[in-house]
Amino acid sequence: MKKLTLTLASASLAATSIVAPVAASASTNVTVKLNDTLWGLAKQYKTTVEKLKQLNNLESDTIYVGQSLQVLTTPTTHIVKSGDSLWKIAQTNHTTVEKLQAFNNLQSTIIFVNQKIAVPPVDYTIDTTAVVQKASDSAQETPVAKDLTPTDPATEQSVVAEEAPVAEEAPVAEEAPVAEEAPVAEEAPVAEEAPVAEE
Repeated sequence: MKKLTLTLASASLAATSIVAPVAASASTNVTVKLNDTLWGLAKQYKTTVEKLKQLNNLESDTIYVGQSLQVLTTPTTHIVKSGDSLWKIAQTNHTTVEKLQAFNNLQSTIIFVNQKIAVPPVDYTIDTTAVVQKASDSAQETPVAKDLTPTDPATEQSVVAEEAPVAEEAPVAEEAPVAEEAPVAEEAPVAEEAPVAEE
């Protein structure tokens, strides 16, 4: 029963991880800091100077410290190519794997060629309360056999292999006493060679 439940849960997670949300445009306010420029802000928020000027009704390129500017935070879309990984996509787009997963509602880091991954805007933050709520909702929906005794929720979702019985150690045979070695006979001295007579 547990294997069936885990298999069904795994299959449903894999199916939902392929779907990417439709990216919508949003805007946020940015307060101009010392040394900020329209060009720098445009680059940071992946837009153009002209779009920033148009959105904020600016006549010139001059901005002031403390000024509040509206910027579009439209996410871009990345189409997965062979060799891509969420880590690689995150590094390329100056974000994190966790943000990519949360923004795209991915349950794992497995991605597929031609899959569309929406890259979150620079100011995107992960809503941790939604992630915790979603995890607790799925834990409550998991059917459990009635005859099981209640356990800790973390234990219910753990997959534990059955322990194999440990073989008892065989008794060690005592070693037989080693016979004493006989003394080695001394070798006879080698006879010296006689000198060869000259002719």
